[in-house]
Amino acid sequence: MDSTALTALALFGLAAVFVLLEMLFGTDGSLLILAGVSGIGGFVFMLRSTWLPREIAWWAYPALAVGGIILASIVAVYLFPHSAIGENLLGEPEPGDVTPFAPDDGERLQYIGRRGKTLTVMNPGGLVLLDGKREHAETEGVVIEPGETIEVIELRGQRFVVRSVRDTASATPPPTLDETQNRTV
Repeated sequence: MDSTALTALALFGLAAVFVLLEMLFGTDGSLLILAGVSGIGGFVFMLRSTWLPREIAWWAYPALAVGGIILASIVAVYLFPHSAIGENLLGEPEPGDVTPFAPDDGERLQYIGRRGKTLTVMNPGGLVLLDGKREHAETEGVVIEPGETIEVIELRGQRFVVRSVRDTASATPPPTLDETQNRTV
């Protein structure tokens, strides 16, 4: 194997290493530029090589380069979670960093039946102002304009379901327990 063939293989290998490092450390793309330059250099040296006939070299070297870059990408994806950056990005959070979610949170349930104002267009989701706090909310599919008075009717996860007060005024309220017991059949 002549020195130009070895140089071509070394440059293709260097391109694969640059791709691997870019995937592991996530630079601003400068390592990908270096990988491209190394790949082009490897291709030039491959064409100058006399180790293989040109027809075979024309397909063999690029196949090795693409295969090396694919292999480097697979290795990077496998190694990324175990790298320092991968552990910081994908690792388990510290116990003090996480606030557990309590689905039966009584503090948020107390807002059901309260009134507030819309801060954004509710289409169907948006922001509302309840007791001076900005809260995420959604409607039952009806668009509500900003500044309208709303009433909280339900809690779904961490979002309030609201209805425009003018909508609730037109609807007949459900009968109370006393009203249903006093009816005659």
